[in-house]
Amino acid sequence: MYKPPSGDLEGEVADADNLIICTPQRGSGAGIDVEGTLFLEQFALSGTPVTVGVERGSSSGGSRTPLMTPNQATEMFFESGGDAHLVIEKMKDRVNHLPNYTFKYSVENGEIRHMFWADEISKVNYQAFGDVLAFDATYQTNKYNLIFVPFTGVDNNKRCVTFGAGLLFCETIEAYTWQLRAFLDTHNKQPTLVLTDQDPAMRQAVAAVFDRSLHRLCMWHIMKKLPAKITGEVAHNTEFRAAVHKLVWNIYIKPGTFERRWGKLLEKYGLEGHEWLRDMYNIKEMWVPAYFREIPMSCLMKTTSRCESSNSTFKVSSSWANTLVQFFLCYDSTMESQRYRQRVGDFKADDRAHDFRSGLAIEKHCALLYSPAIFIEVRKEILKGLLHCYTIGVEVVDGRKVYTVTHLDKRSDVVNEFTVKVDPVEDTTTCSCNLWCRIGYLCRYGVDLSPVSLTRNTLVDCFSEAFEAVMGDRAAMEDFVEKIKGWTKEFNDDRRGKRVAEATESQVMADMLGVVVEDEESTPVSCSNPQGVRNKGCGTNKRMIGPGERAVQNHQKPKRLCRTCNRFVTGHDSRNCPEKRKTAEP
Repeated sequence: MYKPPSGDLEGEVADADNLIICTPQRGSGAGIDVEGTLFLEQFALSGTPVTVGVERGSSSGGSRTPLMTPNQATEMFFESGGDAHLVIEKMKDRVNHLPNYTFKYSVENGEIRHMFWADEISKVNYQAFGDVLAFDATYQTNKYNLIFVPFTGVDNNKRCVTFGAGLLFCETIEAYTWQLRAFLDTHNKQPTLVLTDQDPAMRQAVAAVFDRSLHRLCMWHIMKKLPAKITGEVAHNTEFRAAVHKLVWNIYIKPGTFERRWGKLLEKYGLEGHEWLRDMYNIKEMWVPAYFREIPMSCLMKTTSRCESSNSTFKVSSSWANTLVQFFLCYDSTMESQRYRQRVGDFKADDRAHDFRSGLAIEKHCALLYSPAIFIEVRKEILKGLLHCYTIGVEVVDGRKVYTVTHLDKRSDVVNEFTVKVDPVEDTTTCSCNLWCRIGYLCRYGVDLSPVSLTRNTLVDCFSEAFEAVMGDRAAMEDFVEKIKGWTKEFNDDRRGKRVAEATESQVMADMLGVVVEDEESTPVSCSNPQGVRNKGCGTNKRMIGPGERAVQNHQKPKRLCRTCNRFVTGHDSRNCPEKRKTAEP
């Protein structure tokens, strides 16, 4: 049995630059067991060159014939089961020493089959951002062809965040069920929405484990098959493909509207009996956005593109030839990079100066609530609400105000109408577009519902109708322009005269300075401001003059005649003449 070198044993030599380990010759059966290989692996990972040999000759002296190189020793160690053993021992050590770390694994016939792990940060992220969960399998990340399955979500900076990961031996229903049960036991919370591709094993496993979650299929994988499934002239019809994409990806329509438009579309192009389209229509509740409009955060992810992006990030640092030890080193490095970007985003959220464009108080309030990435989207909604939406009517129904808001396109054509309900009792606002439920931030239709906005929109409507009435008649347009100028001058003069007549001198100054000043009669001044206060150590309010500046000042002074030394000088006179001091000295 091989034993690691300890002390000056016969037949064992070691130095600092190159570790040479020899075992006594035992005939044809000489070699190293797993325990010795583990010892050699620790030195190889530390960067120390290792040479393993068999001693030939007597104990007092003999030649050493190399038996294994370092790479051969490492390969022998991994092939003997040391790779999985190292990983399991390392993960158990993390469970014992790291807070709230979870590692689960499955062994069959003495071989590792499945693994799942998640640390404390992953669990915290899942509790905060785990409303929508997506996972997808990726391959060629290790030499054993184990399938890598990371669980991905979206954080408050619109970046991918990993909630945990696992390795599977195969893609069967039992394997995915084991993986999802390990995930659920770790986080103790089912997501609202689970997003996967059309893998039938995933579909059955999700239904078995996440019984309170909705399962959504990736829209991109389904629509990618459209050109291959549709044959004939319709396959090359760009109008048909554009119409299908416009209908399927519409997030504003209701299920009834989708079904009606889908039927008309298939009837228009003669595809009522198409088998693949019929199959996709039968599972429309699992992939069409119209059926998820009432589900919270349903528009956070509609495809598995974030999963594929996260998988590609892991594959950049990993390789198909990696051992499990190397794979976990690459995984830890990738996770550290992901969390560094998350910390940078959180830092920017606290230290970034926002660019306000609308001038509304609600925009400044949103800047305090949302991260910079989300605030940019909210700011777009606010600006679109001011530019492309206006209120056309308001009514009171059951004590709630119901506003009708129209949405205009770039050509100022009405695209759609939405209703916004304001409940003053519960202090809530709901919009029929349902953007707040689907994505989690303010929609454009409830930005400005004040009475001033309603009056302004009425004024715009009246002006638009008058403008259309005189369009094409030059004389009528000129007369209209003159009237508009007269009304504008009249309104400006009235407002300016009213302000001047009612405002006092102090109020005018307060308006100029942007402050509020009360009436002088109501707040008499009983004392004045302090003047000429001087404290201890305040100095003479004169700066100190250096020797160089003082020499320049003395040089600029006119020279005076010293009666003692009979010279024109600037530095002294007859009272303090140096010659006088010299004569006075004994």
